[in-house]
This record gives sequence, C-alpha cells and structure tokens, in this order.
Amino acid sequence: MRHRSWVSVLLLLAATTSACSSSSGGTTQDGKTELTIATFNEFGYEDLLPEYEAAHPDVKITQRKTGTADPHHKNLFTKLGAGSGLADIEAIEEGYLAQVMSKAGQFNDLKEIGPQIEEGRWLKWKYDAVVKDGKLIGYGTDIGPMAMCYRKDLFDAAGLPSDAESVKAMFATWDTYFAAGDKFMTKANGAAWFDSAAQVFNAMHNQHELGYFDKQDKLVIDTNPAVKADWAAVTGAVAKGQSAKLPAWSKEWEAGVKAGAFATKTCPSWMLGGIEKLGGPEIKGKWAVTEAFPGGGG
Repeated sequence: MRHRSWVSVLLLLAATTSACSSSSGGTTQDGKTELTIATFNEFGYEDLLPEYEAAHPDVKITQRKTGTADPHHKNLFTKLGAGSGLADIEAIEEGYLAQVMSKAGQFNDLKEIGPQIEEGRWLKWKYDAVVKDGKLIGYGTDIGPMAMCYRKDLFDAAGLPSDAESVKAMFATWDTYFAAGDKFMTKANGAAWFDSAAQVFNAMHNQHELGYFDKQDKLVIDTNPAVKADWAAVTGAVAKGQSAKLPAWSKEWEAGVKAGAFATKTCPSWMLGGIEKLGGPEIKGKWAVTEAFPGGGG
C-alpha cells in the first residue's frame, strides 16, 4: 500500500513493547514524556495525535509512518530479534498476527498497564486474537466486513443482470460466483472477472474456522481440505482467464480500478472509499456495491 486514505486491513492491533525499548522515546528537552508510535499506510491519526497532546500537555508523540505494510513489519521483526529499537506502540496487520503472537513474551500485558476493556466492546474472536497465555498484548482497532463491488456497465455489456437483487444470486456462493465469471468471460471484451487471485483466495480462506494453522498453532496446510479446495477453485478460475492478474495496490491495479480492467472486487468496508477515490468523478455510478458475499460474510 502506498498513500491511502483508508485502513487496508481486516484487523489491526497496537502492542506496547517491554523487552525492546524504544530508540527514540524517553524525555524531550522540555521535560515532556515522548511516546513513539509506528504505523504504516494511512491510519488517519494525524488529527488525533495533536488532539491527544493538547489534552495531555506533558506528552509528546512521535509517529513513525511507513508507506507500506511489508517494510514496517520487516523492521518490527528485525528489532524484535535484536532486542531494541521498537516504537513504544507498534501497529500490526492481521496477516502478521501469528508471528507476533509467537513472541508474545516480548510485549507488555495490557490488562495490567493499559486502559481496561469494558465487556461487550469486541466480539469474542477479536479479543481472543490478541490474548496469549492469559496475557493481552494488543488492542483491536477495526474490522472489515465483506461485501462485493462490481462494475454495472461491464455487467450490462456482457449481458449479465446488474440490478442488486440479480447480482445477489450470482454472489450467493463461490460456485455461483465463478460460474458467473465463466459467463462474463464469453463477452468480457477485454475485461477480467476479478482483479487478482490472491484477493479472492484470501477472502475465501478467511471464512474458514481453521486456515493455515490450527488452534494449537500447528501448520495444517497439507491436512486442511478447505485450503486445498479454495486453491483449486481460484487457480481453476485463473486458468479460464477470470483474473486480471493485477497485484492489489500496485499502480497497474489502481489504473485498473478506473479503466474497468476487472468487473468484480472483494470489498471489505474500508475499500469503498478507496474505489471512489481511485475511480474519480469520470466513472461515478459505474461501480456498485452489494451486501451479498459468496458463502456469507467474511
């Protein structure tokens, strides 16, 4: 992800480090406590941090902001290994959560030092995701409920119905979704059915009770039939030309949103603003969103 006005994740957490002290935190020259926070992409904190400082004049916040998730997390794990240099608060994208939880001992227990979480604030799975051996190492910041976005004009051109109710039927299951993609590709006129295999596969994978790991953190890719079935379905669709083969957030992908390079897109809630921004006024009304999602919510 490069410059963004939306959060590009399904789950984020902030974790306060204990074993790895901050290399830039401490006390400022004017005696304020300096708090460092490391984020990536666009969290939208630029207005909130000065607001916090105004309410707490004895605190100075320094934000370390990285443009994309990968270098941010590479830096995180490098400094975890070195035992020093982390920010006081680190943002974690949900895809890296298992790696972070395996190093839970290097983070503070927020049950002891942080704001307490009132009952019912989060769903149970969200709370459980950041608890290890009874220790709470992070706070969740958001979720990304799933829907599907689609290009009405491309549906019309390919002879597919584009009204919301008809589209719901096409998006009822992954089988009906890929079947609709087969029909679309017969009259696609250069467009693909979806943007990239990874985007679809990840959405499918996130619907399962178990994915790559079981609840004892054991790798189960080779024994989990759901992962194999998803892989076969997505690669089968790719073989039929349904993928535009545009890596998400690449410049080519961004151009594809506007140019109509693909007709459908998995849309967590934060994606809607991105499509509107990238698409621009010239394609206003061409992209639509339906509450339907293959196989149920993600």
